[in-house]
Amino acid sequence: MLADEPVASLDPETAASVMDLLVRVCREDGLTMVCTLHQVELALEWTRRVVGLRLGEVLLDSPTELLDAVRLRGLYLSDPVTVP
Repeated sequence: MLADEPVASLDPETAASVMDLLVRVCREDGLTMVCTLHQVELALEWTRRVVGLRLGEVLLDSPTELLDAVRLRGLYLSDPVTVP
C-alpha cells in the first residue's frame, strides 16, 4: 500500500485513527505499506522502519527501535550527510 501524507492537516485524534486503520488493514491483508510522513514523531510511533530521503538520496534506513535523536538530527542538517 502506498500512502502519501495520509494524515496531513488532521487533528491528532483523527490522525491516530487513520494510522491505526492503515496499519490494521496492512497487517490483516499481509501488505507492506510505504507511507510518507513529515512528522517524525508519527513515523517513530507507527512504523517499524524509517527511511529518510533528501534530494532523492537515502540518508537513513533503520529499524525504528534503533533510532535516536542524534541520528534523526542528521536528516535536518543543512549539508547532506549520510547518517550511519
